[in-house]
Amino acid sequence: MSLNIKKFVVNPIEENTFIVSDLPTKEAVIIDPGCFTEEEWERLKHYIDAQGLHLTRMLCTHTHFDHVLGAGFVARDFGLKAECSLDDMQQLHTMGQQVAMFLGEFAAKHLEGLRHPVTTVALKEGDCIELGNSRLHVIATPGHTQAK
Repeated sequence: MSLNIKKFVVNPIEENTFIVSDLPTKEAVIIDPGCFTEEEWERLKHYIDAQGLHLTRMLCTHTHFDHVLGAGFVARDFGLKAECSLDDMQQLHTMGQQVAMFLGEFAAKHLEGLRHPVTTVALKEGDCIELGNSRLHVIATPGHTQAK
């Protein structure tokens, strides 16, 4: 297995966003795209372009706002759907309310201008995510969110 894992610390909460790539094929996934600003997103996009990566999936460990703030950027620029637990999907669509609760109304208003439609796909325990010559396996770890 020849995987590269690149971590980016983003947004006011300092969430970790990861780009995991299969070195031989240059296929990559983004995990927990938490970019709050266009500038943060551009930094990740620059890395993807500079490494010659082909982003194939957007994976969300859960859908608290700090882990999915950048999902709209990924959907807009790469046409990818947010993949998460079925139990976490609804929370993805309440991101504005979550931001207002934790960061205030000003941050929520800022977010409104950056939001782009995000479509979701359900992931479940045991799913296999193919990434070039590698495979990632989904392990359900409920408890941090409302997911059962």
